[in-house]
Amino acid sequence: MSKRFFNEKEAAELVLKAAKLQEQSNEGSSSYAPGISYDELARMAAEAGVDPSFLQKALESAPEKNESPVAFLGIPLSTEFERIVDGELPPENFDVITDIFPAKFAGHGPRGPRMHNVGVQVGRSMQMQLAKGSAFGTLRVTSRNGRTRISTRQGMFLPFMAGLYPGLMGAVLALAFLTDRDTKAFANPAINIPLAIASLIVGLVAFVLLARSGQNKMREMTDAIAERVQEETDLMRDRLGETSDKSLAEDEELREHLRE
Repeated sequence: MSKRFFNEKEAAELVLKAAKLQEQSNEGSSSYAPGISYDELARMAAEAGVDPSFLQKALESAPEKNESPVAFLGIPLSTEFERIVDGELPPENFDVITDIFPAKFAGHGPRGPRMHNVGVQVGRSMQMQLAKGSAFGTLRVTSRNGRTRISTRQGMFLPFMAGLYPGLMGAVLALAFLTDRDTKAFANPAINIPLAIASLIVGLVAFVLLARSGQNKMREMTDAIAERVQEETDLMRDRLGETSDKSLAEDEELREHLRE
């Protein structure tokens, strides 16, 4: 056993990294259950010597929803959203998710028509592309041992192509007039250089606005999926409870009949 000591930040990062590694290695096993319950979290905190009152304070100040944004110099690159539902959605019921976002035609590709919002199911997991408005990304749903994990990732392809790419092309064209032998005589550096800079700025602003709009839409879609899964699992519990109550009533009626 190692005699190393760690400060609180190092310990938290190591536990988080170890949990992710364990999750990746056990995701295909029958014992894997997405997420950590409050009781499990409290037990881990108690074993680490954390007073329960401080855990409760930390929970009250923590964000309610798990989101992992990635940015560079304040420019959004991608965002991962994750929700854990207390209920296991059976794979045969994954269509309640795809019904929210029907398949959409996305043009023709080298292998024929391309479609968005089409799920691919493998065992107890499903993956699909999500596209709605300025939101474009991927969805993964894993359902095991009484819980359902919903993970979405908002990519930046659409904001880049619709925002930053035209700005880059405009800047390149404006500068090209200054270097091209046929157009250099008609170009003016005092006009073309500021035009190139303005084109870049407009493209960058459009990219950021589209990226943030897409993140908001992806967040809304993630919440909608989580709510739909929760509704379906609650309905399944109610049906199971009604069936159990009916079976108990029938058993009691049978006992009464046998006593007579």
